[in-house]
Amino acid sequence: TEMSSLILISVILAFIVLFFAQRVISHFGKRQIASRNATMSRMLEYLQGMQVLKAFSLTGKNFSRLDATMRRLRDDSIKLEGAGGAPVVAFSALLDVGFASLLVFGAWLLSEGRIEVPVFVLFLVIGHKFYEPLLNYGLIASEMRYMNIAAERIAAVLETPPLPESPSPQWPERHDIAFSNVTFSYLH
Repeated sequence: TEMSSLILISVILAFIVLFFAQRVISHFGKRQIASRNATMSRMLEYLQGMQVLKAFSLTGKNFSRLDATMRRLRDDSIKLEGAGGAPVVAFSALLDVGFASLLVFGAWLLSEGRIEVPVFVLFLVIGHKFYEPLLNYGLIASEMRYMNIAAERIAAVLETPPLPESPSPQWPERHDIAFSNVTFSYLH
């Protein structure tokens, strides 16, 4: 029962850390996804408007909007990996320490004559098979939390009600639209 308690304590501590990791990943993941989407938008804007941008010398370093969004994406990605990765590594480390403690404690109990060799070997085999999937779960759960952010965004789009449509749409009778005194320009 002492060895079982040791396993239980390490698993409970590890899952507390994993819960914290999920919250951190959710927070920083949302920021990183927003930065990624903004960067893709600026990239498309840059590529689709290349001829106009060249005409106004807004390419390269002069197109600061793209550069700024790429810097923000880099910074948010580093924050996500740093802040989200540390608790996941701590989760794995706690499980590894729990198994190592099981080995040391079991060896001590064996040397004191409090358990028999078959019991010690049984705990080692079962303990290893118990900890191994938990280590994998920590990594998979973190990735799933990040993917869940994207799924939440998709669900929000799908739940958006459609724009109201007129039951009897009105079509224009003439096609003589005219623009007067209209200009277009790009801000530098």
